Amino acid sequence: MRKITTGLLLLALSFAAHAADAPSALVKTATIRQQPLVFGLSGYGVVSPAPGSAVNISFPRAGQVKRLQVVAGQAVRRSETLFIFATDATAANGYAQAQSALALAHSEYARASRLFKEQLMDRAQLAAAKKAWLDAQSALRAQQRMGNGTGNARIRAPFSGIITALYAAGGDRIPPGKAVLQLARRN
Repeated sequence: MRKITTGLLLLALSFAAHAADAPSALVKTATIRQQPLVFGLSGYGVVSPAPGSAVNISFPRAGQVKRLQVVAGQAVRRSETLFIFATDATAANGYAQAQSALALAHSEYARASRLFKEQLMDRAQLAAAKKAWLDAQSALRAQQRMGNGTGNARIRAPFSGIITALYAAGGDRIPPGKAVLQLARRN
């Protein structure tokens, strides 16, 4: 009986081993339906503005950044104040000198005109006085275009965008032409 039991046991084990080698699959049936596929995607990188969309805000005159009112990465709207800028004392002095030179040249031209009418001055002297007056007007206009006649100025965003970089901090003195910040268009 022992031989039969051992034989049956061996036969059962061989069937079990053979059944484990056979492939099997769990199949589930479902009806076909259409639906959006939703999944998340994570990524790392650097976002930078498109070429030509960023503008450096700088000045043709020396001065001081009195107060910055933005930070890097901040979104700003058109005409929003970016910072307060104070004209350098030497630039303001150049404007004052241009004003006084214009006043002097104007009075000299007026005096030369009176003397010419009284025939106490010739045309060349009158022309030289007029040229000095016109040159003084031109010099003052150049000082005004550079903004040297303004004390404190609110610098506003020329368009809506994002501050991508700050090159100066509040209280920094900057030379003419140095960029204070970079502003990139939102799109």
